[in-house]
Amino acid sequence: MFFVQPYHNSELHHKVEQTIGIRQALNPRMDDSTERRPTAFIPTVYENVTPEPARWEYHVLSVDAREAALPDVEQLNELGREGWVMIGVLDERATGRGGLVYYYFTRAARG
Repeated sequence: MFFVQPYHNSELHHKVEQTIGIRQALNPRMDDSTERRPTAFIPTVYENVTPEPARWEYHVLSVDAREAALPDVEQLNELGREGWVMIGVLDERATGRGGLVYYYFTRAARG
């Protein structure tokens, strides 16, 4: 465990005061009064925690556009309700090499 004192950039602070025009709102101790209040040091604590790597699962929806209709809004919304997010589409018709359309989906792995 280690402690880090917060970083303060006085030049940036001054620019913010000039731009916004709220000098006393940013730091009420900077006014002309003689009252000075002590500030408490609040340490920032960092821990070394290794996050669990993300796991994904994928789904490919293949549609032969010559024989079947492309997915409509209802079909896509149903996939969305199941947690699937579309990440890409490949249309073989654009290359002239076939009539399939591939819809690629992903979601966070379950279980």
